[in-house]
Amino acid sequence: MSAVLGTYLAAPPSRVAAAPNTNDLLLLLGNRPEAPAQSFDTSEAAAAFLRTETAARVAAPRLDGFSVTGAGIVETNAPVPFYQFSDGTVDLRIYAFTYAYLDRIADEARLARPILNRAAAQPVVQPLGATTALVWRDRATVFLAFTEDTPAPLLDAIR
Repeated sequence: MSAVLGTYLAAPPSRVAAAPNTNDLLLLLGNRPEAPAQSFDTSEAAAAFLRTETAARVAAPRLDGFSVTGAGIVETNAPVPFYQFSDGTVDLRIYAFTYAYLDRIADEARLARPILNRAAAQPVVQPLGATTALVWRDRATVFLAFTEDTPAPLLDAIR
């Protein structure tokens, strides 16, 4: 992918005003400073790390032109697993959830049901002030990314 991708940030610094004590994952993660990612050479190794740390079986999304470079956990109201991607010039953070994991953490953190329902059919672009959330699904895994730029290049990279 070229520089057209722009800067995709998984957790832009305080651009979205979160309601106090919210459990909405879009607001929780949109306001969260980036947590460090642990480096991995393969998506399988990153997935094994996330499975050990969160008990969530989340595969990495397939993105044309990008490779997994790491994985980590963001502590919100509940631990949220993520993958770190790079195309050599742009770094991306993609949060990953199974429906079972979302059900398990629903009291602490949730994605709105209408967004999940729409993401089952096609990627959902959700404006959040100066930031845009992109939610999509691949089989039983739901993915979430944030960008301050147009989401079109990321939409193009999703397989």
